[in-house]
Amino acid sequence: MKRTKQTTNQEKNSLPTILNSLSEGGIVTDNDSKFLFTNPVSQNITEVIPKDINPTERQDIIESKLADIELRKSEEQLKAIFKGFPIPSFLWQYVEDDFILIDYNDAAEFFTQGLIKKFLGKRFSTMYKNSPYKQNIESDFLKCFSEKKNIIREMSYKLRSSEKIKELKVRFGFVQPDLILVHMEDITDNKIAGEELRKLSNAVEQTADSVIITNLKGIIEYVNPAFLETTGFRRDEVLGQTPRMLKSGQHDNAFYQKLWKTVLLGNTFRGTMINKKKDDELYWSQQTITPMKNKDGKITNFVSVLKDITELLEKKEQEIHLKIASELQQRLYKSKISVPGFDIAGKTYSAVETCGDYFDFIQMKDGSIGIVIGDVSGHGIGAALIMVQTLASLRAIAKFETDLGVILTHLNQALENNLDDTHYVTLILARLDPKKNLLQYISAGHIPAYLLKSSGDKVEMLESTDIPLGIVKDYTYHKSNTIKLAPGDILAFITDGIIEARLHDEDEFGDHRTLNVIKSYRQATAEQIIEQIYLATCSFVKNQIQEDDITSIICKVDF
Repeated sequence: MKRTKQTTNQEKNSLPTILNSLSEGGIVTDNDSKFLFTNPVSQNITEVIPKDINPTERQDIIESKLADIELRKSEEQLKAIFKGFPIPSFLWQYVEDDFILIDYNDAAEFFTQGLIKKFLGKRFSTMYKNSPYKQNIESDFLKCFSEKKNIIREMSYKLRSSEKIKELKVRFGFVQPDLILVHMEDITDNKIAGEELRKLSNAVEQTADSVIITNLKGIIEYVNPAFLETTGFRRDEVLGQTPRMLKSGQHDNAFYQKLWKTVLLGNTFRGTMINKKKDDELYWSQQTITPMKNKDGKITNFVSVLKDITELLEKKEQEIHLKIASELQQRLYKSKISVPGFDIAGKTYSAVETCGDYFDFIQMKDGSIGIVIGDVSGHGIGAALIMVQTLASLRAIAKFETDLGVILTHLNQALENNLDDTHYVTLILARLDPKKNLLQYISAGHIPAYLLKSSGDKVEMLESTDIPLGIVKDYTYHKSNTIKLAPGDILAFITDGIIEARLHDEDEFGDHRTLNVIKSYRQATAEQIIEQIYLATCSFVKNQIQEDDITSIICKVDF
C-alpha cells in the first residue's frame, strides 16, 4: 500500500510524543550522524558533553553514558531483588582473614526483629566471639570461600532477638570475587510437622490394632504389622487386593451395602464384624472405616481400624457364665444352722468370683445333721459347676439315705459319669446325732479335720479314710467309728487353701498355725473363729493376692 503524504506527516508529528515518553535516552540522527531529535533523558546526558568534539566521538560518549545508566539500573534491580527476597539473606565480604557483614535483606531484618542493624559492618570474629555456634559456622564460611562451592547445613540456633530456638537450614554461596551470600531458612515448622508425621507413622506401625488404607475402589494400599500378625497374611498377599479377602460369609449383602453407603457419603462406619484369617479361622473385630478427604473435601482414601475383640467377647461370655454359677452357688450356701446344744457355722472366701470349695448342712430324715466340706480340683466355672452338681446330688441322695458309706458310694457313681480325667472331688461328710452327741464321718481324700477337746491341748485328727470322688466308679466307701462328743469340744473342718497358704517360697501356714488360732479364740463364737482363721491366713501371706479358696466349718459343742 502506498504511503500518503498525510500519513507521513502524522507519523512525523507522533514520533516526538513517543520519544518524550520514554524513561531511557532517545536520539534520532540522519545518515551523516547528525542529530535530528533528542528526548529529555538524552538531553540531560548531552549537556555535560563538550560542544566542540566531533559527532562520532560525541556519539561514543553518549552510548557509554547510556551503558552506565543501564548498568546502574541493573544493579538497582538486583539490589531490589535481594532486598525483597523472602528468605533472610546476609552478604559477607572476606577481609584480612575475616568476614564482614556488608548487607542484609528485609526478610533478615524482620527475622532478627531489627537486631541485625547493630551488626552491619561488624566482623564475624567479633559477632560470634562467645557464641557456641562459632566453630561450625566459621568452618562453613572458610570451606565455602576456599573451595568456592555451596555449603548447606541444618542446625538449631538460639536467636539473640527473642531467645527462641529455631531449626534452620543455612546455605553458604560464594560470589566472585570475595563475597559470601548466606541464606537462612526457618524450617522449625517443617521439622515439627515432620516429627509429628514420624510419631503418627510409628503409632500406626506399632499399634496393636489392625490398620488398612485403601483407595476409592477399595484396593488395599497399606496394612500395618498388627494386621499381618492378626490375620496371618503376608504383606505381598494383601497389597493390591480388597478387604473382601477377609469376608467370613457371616454377614449378608444388606450389611455391606449399608457400610458402603455410609462411607461414600463421607461418614464414618462403625460396627462389629466377623472376619476370616488366612487359615479360615473366624474372629470378631470392632471396626471403623473413615473416609480420608483432601483440602477440597473430596474423598481420596478409606482408613479402616480393626480391633480384635474375640478374647474380650469370650471373656464377657465367661463372666456371664461365672455370674450365673456364682449366684447358683450363693443360693446353695447355708452359712449357719440352728441345732440345740451346738454352735455351727461355715464360710467360704473365694479366690475368684466362683470357687471349687463348698460346704453344706443337711437335715437328714432320722433327725441327724449332715456336715459337708469339700474341694473340687481346679478353679473357674468348670470347678464351680462340678461343685454345684456335687451339692445337688448329695442333697438328693441324703433325703433317702442316712448311712454315710451308702451316700458317698452313690455320689461317687453319679460324679464319675460326668467328670473328665482332669477333675475329681475331695470331701468330708460327717453325720452329727445331736440327741446322743455322737459323730461319724467319711473323708474321701480330703485333708484332715480336727477335734479339739475343751482344754484346747488334746487334738484328734479326722484323717482321710477313702479315695477322692470321681476317680474309680465302682468304689465302695466306708464310714468311720463313732466318736463321742463332750461339752467344750470344737470340730474344725477346713480346705487346703488355709494350710497351703504361703508367702513366696517360705513355709506354709500349716495345720499347727490353724490350730493355734482356734485355741486362742476357743471362747469366741463359731463365726468369729472362722473369721480369725481367715484374717490370720491373710496376715501370714502379707495380704498378697489370694491364690486359692479358703473354707472353714466350726462346730462347737455347748450342751
